[in-house]
Amino acid sequence: MTPVVVSNPIVTIRDENGTEIIATETVSYEFKKRVYNSIKRNLWIAPFLCCFIIPIVCFMPYILAVKFELVHPIWPYVSDTGTHLPVANYFSQILDFIAIFGTIIAWARYKQIKFYLNERLIRRTVETKLEIDEITLRELHRINFVSLFVAMLASIGTIIVGNFRAIESLTIHLIGALLLFNSMTIYMLLTARLCRRLWNFGMIESNPISLTIIAILNLIFMICCFLFSMIASLHYSSIFKFYDHQHRLNWSPEMDGYVWHCFGTVSEWANLLMSSPFYFSLSQRMRSFRDWDRVTF
Repeated sequence: MTPVVVSNPIVTIRDENGTEIIATETVSYEFKKRVYNSIKRNLWIAPFLCCFIIPIVCFMPYILAVKFELVHPIWPYVSDTGTHLPVANYFSQILDFIAIFGTIIAWARYKQIKFYLNERLIRRTVETKLEIDEITLRELHRINFVSLFVAMLASIGTIIVGNFRAIESLTIHLIGALLLFNSMTIYMLLTARLCRRLWNFGMIESNPISLTIIAILNLIFMICCFLFSMIASLHYSSIFKFYDHQHRLNWSPEMDGYVWHCFGTVSEWANLLMSSPFYFSLSQRMRSFRDWDRVTF
C-alpha cells in the first residue's frame, strides 16, 4: 500500500489498484475544529460561573468563621474570614479557581474586542456614515491590550490573596489585595470605556449603562474601603494597629474606631460583590457574539 498525500490536511490512502481506503486525517481535523469552535462559543460560561462563585467566596468563609467563633460576627474583612484553618483551605482553592476563570475571561474578551476593532467597527462606521480615524483606532487597540494586562494582574493578586494568609504574611497579603482591587477596578473602567466607544462608533453590542454604573460604584467602594480602614486604625492608635491580628479579627463595638472599621469592611464586601454583576454583563456580551468561529486564539 502506497500513501498518496494530497493538499494538507487531507491524506488519502490507496491500495495497489488505486482504490481509496480511508481519509482519517480529514475526519480528525474536522472533529477537532468542531470541538475547538464549540469551546469558543461556550466561553461565556466562565464569567457566568463567576457570578455565583464570587458570592460563595465571600459568604461561605464568613458563615464558617462565625460558626467556629474565629472572628467578630459583624462584618470582618473578607480575607479575615478565610484566614483560619480549615476555612483557609476552601478560601484559597476557590480564589485560585476565580483567578483561572478571570484569566480565561480576560483573554477571550480581549480577542473578542480585537475582532470588533479589526472587522466590525470599520464596516459599521461605513454603514452609519460615522468616521473613525487611524489614531482613534490605535488608541482603542491600546486600551484593549492594557485592559488584558491589568486583568492578568488582578488574577495574580487573587492568587496572592488566597495563598498568603493574613495572619501569617499580612504584608504580602496586602500587596496581593492592593493588586487585586486596583487592577480589577481599572479593568472594569477600561471595559466600560471600550464598550461605550464601540457603541458610539458602530452600535456594537449594547449601550453599556449597567457596566458603567458597576465600574463607578466599584471605584467608589474601593476608595471608601481604603479610606475608612485607615481612619479606623488611626482612631484606635495608629495605622500599624492593622497588623495586630487579634485586634483586627475581634474588633468589637466598645473599641475605638469600630464604626469606621464597619464602614471599611462593608465597603470591601461591596467592592468584591460588584464583580458578580460585572461578570454577568460580560457573560451576556460573550454569549450574544456570533463570530467566535472567526476568532483565533
